[in-house]
Amino acid sequence: MDNIDSSTSDLVQAVLSDFSLTQQVIRLANSAMYSAFGGDVTTVTRAVSVLGADAIGHLALGLQMLDDFVGLSETRDTAREELRLTLVASAFTRRITAGRGIREAEEAVVCTLMRYIARLLLVFYCPEYWVQIEQLASQDGETLSSACENVLGVSLDEIAGECAQRWGLPSTVAESMAACGPAVGSRLDTHASWLKGVAMLSGDVTEMIGKGVAPAALKASMSDYAEWLGFEPCDFQLVVDEAKSFHDSLVRGGGRSEDSTSPGQIRKTGDSATALRRGLEHVRAVGDVMAVGTLVPLVLETLMHSLNLDCAIGFFLNRSNKRFEARIGLGAGVPSGFRALGFEEGFLPDVFHVALTHRSTVIFEDSADDKTRNRLPAWYLKEFQGVRSFLLIPVHVRDRCIGLLYGSWGKQQGVALRAGEDALVYRFGEEIAKGFQRLIAG
Repeated sequence: MDNIDSSTSDLVQAVLSDFSLTQQVIRLANSAMYSAFGGDVTTVTRAVSVLGADAIGHLALGLQMLDDFVGLSETRDTAREELRLTLVASAFTRRITAGRGIREAEEAVVCTLMRYIARLLLVFYCPEYWVQIEQLASQDGETLSSACENVLGVSLDEIAGECAQRWGLPSTVAESMAACGPAVGSRLDTHASWLKGVAMLSGDVTEMIGKGVAPAALKASMSDYAEWLGFEPCDFQLVVDEAKSFHDSLVRGGGRSEDSTSPGQIRKTGDSATALRRGLEHVRAVGDVMAVGTLVPLVLETLMHSLNLDCAIGFFLNRSNKRFEARIGLGAGVPSGFRALGFEEGFLPDVFHVALTHRSTVIFEDSADDKTRNRLPAWYLKEFQGVRSFLLIPVHVRDRCIGLLYGSWGKQQGVALRAGEDALVYRFGEEIAKGFQRLIAG
């Protein structure tokens, strides 16, 4: 995310390398919290184009954090729920402040996140004390901050304030971590007091969602505070519903299940032809307004999901050196150095060059078969050891092949497409060809 040279395809590949993460990103991109930005998201590529690379990157990092950090905590369930609440609170703040400008929204999100820093530190580094704090708060009706002071001698607010000071954060951020925000009806004289109020609103709403408070009761108890901060009642109620849905989505799929299929396994689905038709309709619907650099990963990812491919790679002609070079690769089966892969345009009697002359999908059911193996180039045998079944889709523009799409089923042997599916697969290559034609014409 911090590499300015990284492309959309790099982010898509990073997410697709983890099957569980892919499922969660797509599911959450379709949740109420994000559906307002597009909806009907079926691929990671589509999620990136609709929500933006930053949003998907932060969502992926948050989901990965749920999986990675909870394994380090002795109180796994507590840690998972605290991280869920942190993600929901930040998402709530981002949505409720979206109309206030980027700078204000980002400030508010940071202030909201910092309100949770002390809790997260205790959950992960002092889990035994956190258990005592929770028990004391539930038994005596104290706030978590005051219970923390009784157990440790310092409140959650003081711990968070110390973190802010040591990290050199602005005073507005440090002040927003105070347990008591401005009271309804009081005068908001400074931007810092507004940020504090927003952080408190987000925290309280999220806490109530985590405790299972009914949305109607939540809205009734917090609507006056939200309106006082300058948020329209209808907007507040909508975002509360979205936050509740987002939290529920995280509860259902926030952790990696034990029986989740690993990225390297073949995942069986129903009728591939139906999936291909739906995918093709979607590609055609958005392809006319999509740059080729975004269209290609969308096509490859759609083919991967429709055919249960282990990996997909796009080779495209570099006219300057007359070589087909690997430009994009998606899936767990992509070699680490795939960008160095390629072959010259001039004809050789191997399967790749033969495929360039076809106007159809070329399928190889078993690369270990002597007839096929003898036609595989040395670079392929080196980088794709163990791959048994694969397909090639030529991309032609003006009677010249300018691209070749490769997809493999990994070690699965004897994969064959059903009647009519090969023609559907070839049409995906034609959509990429149309994209190049639009680029040339434009």
